[in-house]
Amino acid sequence: MQKTSLLMIISLCLLAACTKNSTSDKAADLSKSTSSLEDAVTGGGPAYESFLKNLPDKEAASIGKAVQYFEKEYANEPSNACDAAWENFDKFVDKVVENINDSPIFEKYRSNPQTVRALVSPKEGVNMNFDTYTKQLAENGISFRISEGDLYAKKDMQYQWNHFETKVSPEMRTFLKQLTKEDQEVMIEDAGLMISLQEVGERAVFWDQFAQQHPTFLAQKMCENRFRSYLHTLVTEYLDNSPLFDLQRKTLLPEVKEAYLKIMQKSPNTRTAKAVAEFYAVLKQNNFQKNAAVEAKMEEIEMKKYPFLR
Repeated sequence: MQKTSLLMIISLCLLAACTKNSTSDKAADLSKSTSSLEDAVTGGGPAYESFLKNLPDKEAASIGKAVQYFEKEYANEPSNACDAAWENFDKFVDKVVENINDSPIFEKYRSNPQTVRALVSPKEGVNMNFDTYTKQLAENGISFRISEGDLYAKKDMQYQWNHFETKVSPEMRTFLKQLTKEDQEVMIEDAGLMISLQEVGERAVFWDQFAQQHPTFLAQKMCENRFRSYLHTLVTEYLDNSPLFDLQRKTLLPEVKEAYLKIMQKSPNTRTAKAVAEFYAVLKQNNFQKNAAVEAKMEEIEMKKYPFLR
């Protein structure tokens, strides 16, 4: 079984890396999907689109200006127009965040270990009140993260939720609420899970059902790919620090078996539970030992039944 890898998120393009190269690539797939909806319907009104194109995409303050324009000009627009406006806004935010990560000023923060420790610490979390520059970023919906020791800027989904949730459609509101939750509760860090495998299953079920229930949703393909990424996490071993099997005996870990049973019991009619049930059946046939048959089933689910949509 080849292995994929971990994130540098959360700046986020669509779940892209469907090949299995490193742990950071696969988690990046998941987090990047919160932004680039390249196959979604272009909308948000031509006026808003033009406004965004004329804003400097290297300045954090441009995000605040984009929000102000949206709140003024879309106050009385229908929810579908606001949904499309969010898509254009989100793409613009991605550009700004990408440019900030590539900027010389941000490199000064990234290259100073003492500053990095002051900005993001395991105990105190993110300190966006560090100085004037970081405060300006925070005021415009940009935060920091450290992944595998590297500092980077990322968009803050709570900021987007705060400014869009009252204007968008119920479906978009549900979508943004879940993205915000997942943005705040990081799934992977240093090649290991930061949440329980059961929570991974719950997220898989959420995106599974959402994608099925809203086939014409603006970001439907991205939702489908998030489901698939979480499902892959459930049944493949690409995270070196979060194995599914005991490393020496190669038997399924008790907590993994428990997570599988709960998923199958709680959401039996979902694609998630059915895929887990298929995998569980093969595991049971092989006394829950990792062998060629089990690995073949893992690869079948990931690469044949539920590969990422391009």
